[in-house]
Amino acid sequence: MMNIPKSKDLSTRAISLFCSRFNGQVVVKATTPSTQLLARHYVKNQRPNKSIAFFADQQTAAYGKGGRPFYAPKNTGLYFSLVLPPRLSPQLANIGLFTTGVAVAIRRALHTFYPYHDFRLKWVNDLYIEQQKVAGILNELIFCPALDQSCCVLGIGINLTTTTFPTKLQSVARAIDPNRSVDRNRLAAALLDQLTYTIFHYQDGQLLTDYRAHSLLIGHCVRVVMNHTVILGTVITIDDHARLVIEDDQHRFHHLASGDVTKIIF
Repeated sequence: MMNIPKSKDLSTRAISLFCSRFNGQVVVKATTPSTQLLARHYVKNQRPNKSIAFFADQQTAAYGKGGRPFYAPKNTGLYFSLVLPPRLSPQLANIGLFTTGVAVAIRRALHTFYPYHDFRLKWVNDLYIEQQKVAGILNELIFCPALDQSCCVLGIGINLTTTTFPTKLQSVARAIDPNRSVDRNRLAAALLDQLTYTIFHYQDGQLLTDYRAHSLLIGHCVRVVMNHTVILGTVITIDDHARLVIEDDQHRFHHLASGDVTKIIF
């Protein structure tokens, strides 16, 4: 009988064993400043020809969009970065579709383990339960000197059972379920499998339909900051290029490919 590690312990062997679609390499660290930094170092110093995922039980200097710190305490979350070789990495023109597709992949995997939660997607790269963040996604294109091409590096951070947050995060972040532990190895494998599906299907429209159906923003008034410009208005939809469509109080429509949603009026 195979000795599979207990769910509290992340294991390279267990994650790889539970994967059905993902056939890349898995690396697990007990602690690291940042899995994203590990992945970036790998891209800059190796020749990635297949996907590789770096997991950590704890990150001491994790970061998200815009370099903002991400709280990643020991054993209470799932934190990893996925390197995609150039042949699997999205082109810049499709980065919006890819990022929204990744958000759908994360939501689908989480819904399998927590079917009683209504996970909502905050454009473009956060997952929420009600009005608090439970997961974040970072998408970076990193140049690989050895290949003279760029690789996509996805960073994923999920709060599973975290109960203690820094003061400034207590009102905006939460755990998915602090009273229920899931097998993190099986969840890690499910996430990698869903991401693998996304890599080959994010341009076919199905994932974008799913993204709209679970949007946190559609129908709500928001404040968006883009290149030092503030836009206020109501979110009408996410268009076919994964841009946020906002109607302002002058009935002008804005199609935003990037920006930070800094306020939502529920």
